[in-house]
Amino acid sequence: THFNAAEIGVYAIAYRFAVFTTFPGFALASSLGPVLAKLHATNDEAAIQRRIHLSAIANAAGSVGAALAIAVAGWIVLPYLSADLAAARPCLAVMCVGYAIQSLAGRPGDILTMMDRAPVAAKARLAPRW
Repeated sequence: THFNAAEIGVYAIAYRFAVFTTFPGFALASSLGPVLAKLHATNDEAAIQRRIHLSAIANAAGSVGAALAIAVAGWIVLPYLSADLAAARPCLAVMCVGYAIQSLAGRPGDILTMMDRAPVAAKARLAPRW
């Protein structure tokens, strides 16, 4: 199925707003790297796990909070900007929920996995183990 330009535009607007929900995770991951490198060099497993767990909580809180704020603000603000933009509200809400769920899967856990610490990553993630 092909989409028309208006439908693509609605999706593009929703995406540009929703992608801001990923900022807390990226900001946290960039600041976490040097700390984990230092702890990895000392081979302090307990400190690595503690730091990753705290980072996972901060990442989840920041991303879920951002997703909620953006979805609610978008629902209120988009109709005032343009009647056409009001059509982006459901798409924006779905994308914000998706990004919030993605944040619960754990960017810090991905970092641990890259450090060959998969068992520690499994313990640190907030998402349920399937």
